[in-house]
Amino acid sequence: MDADDESSGPSFRSKAPVDDISALLKQTLTDFLAEQANQPNNSSQGRKGKKQSSLKVGSVAYNRKVKKRGLAALSKEQEQKWRSLIRTCFCFVTNTNGVNAFQDYRPVDAGIVIAYENAKGPGPSVGEGTGYLLYFGDGWRQAQWNQTVVANLVSYITSQHISRNVEGYLATEAINAYVWELFQQARTSYRKDKPRLREEGDRIETQVEANHRARSYTNQRRRDNYSHSRKSCKFDKRMEGVAMILSQPNLSASDRRKWEKVEFALRELGAQGQSSEESDAESMEHQLNVTVPYFRRRILGPVFHELDEKSKELQKQQAKQTGQRSRSRPSIRRVRTQNRSERTVVHGLPRSFYHRRYIENLTPAVLQSLEINGGRAEESQSLDPWAKTLQTDSDTGDEQ
Repeated sequence: MDADDESSGPSFRSKAPVDDISALLKQTLTDFLAEQANQPNNSSQGRKGKKQSSLKVGSVAYNRKVKKRGLAALSKEQEQKWRSLIRTCFCFVTNTNGVNAFQDYRPVDAGIVIAYENAKGPGPSVGEGTGYLLYFGDGWRQAQWNQTVVANLVSYITSQHISRNVEGYLATEAINAYVWELFQQARTSYRKDKPRLREEGDRIETQVEANHRARSYTNQRRRDNYSHSRKSCKFDKRMEGVAMILSQPNLSASDRRKWEKVEFALRELGAQGQSSEESDAESMEHQLNVTVPYFRRRILGPVFHELDEKSKELQKQQAKQTGQRSRSRPSIRRVRTQNRSERTVVHGLPRSFYHRRYIENLTPAVLQSLEINGGRAEESQSLDPWAKTLQTDSDTGDEQ
């Protein structure tokens, strides 16, 4: 039997001599505790559940977690259809061309919202054409008007899910969280070219200044969408690659555990946890500038690089066995930049997934909002063994 093979039952190590009772008991207890560490830990799950319930219902962090958990239960195809359904319904009832095309939208007047809040006026009514009318003013998230509008939207989306025969189940709470996220994007789009108080706080912007800020916002969002698209492609290819590796029948037990850990790391990080690749003139120079997320543990760099190389090797082998010709693609040179990518931080990861220096520089409030997952099941996937194996400081500022 291979030394790395695992049996289905407890696999206690070599025991101490029988005549040494104390050593025998100590060894048995040690083996038992080690075996228990590999089992699901109800108490740690309880603590984790308590942490999740401590999030304020309706807060951005709470909605983010609910949405992520709901979508994660769907297949990839089901998730795409649900995302498309929710966004399509949102834009249809608000009569807009996109979530980020609310510049000319006419929101409900603040006076109507206040009157409804004080029970002195009617509320949102689908029959009267106000059931989906959004309010973007101060206190928009807590406004009773918007709470009713969102509830109307969720009901409409649920009805469309049935009539359009979209497969998969997405809980009402997850749909509600998704709608609030789209609501916030729509409000940002609406306000981006409206004059507002300058950052210095000395005066209101002129319309020219507001238009300049709006153009900057639009250009930045275009770059972000381009970057996100590349990240998503990279994430999908890596998930396909690790699945291909794990499907190999001759994979040893130790290699299987290794690649299962890589798969776990990929799923936890998601598309946003991948390095970004950008170029202003990719078609001419065939060069991509690679920026690694600063929050991410540096040891993941060489781990994912090994995954990429292993996937390419297996693809070539499969192509050779099936007689397929490998497509010749234009070579793209990737240049690692020294820029820090701090715009998007993935929340709820095991602590060992975060860069030590990044954690140390956070304020207590920001650290709490990061929702670091410290459960035993998550920390069993710690990246520390990889760092020790490669004999490198994976918390340095440089990518290994």
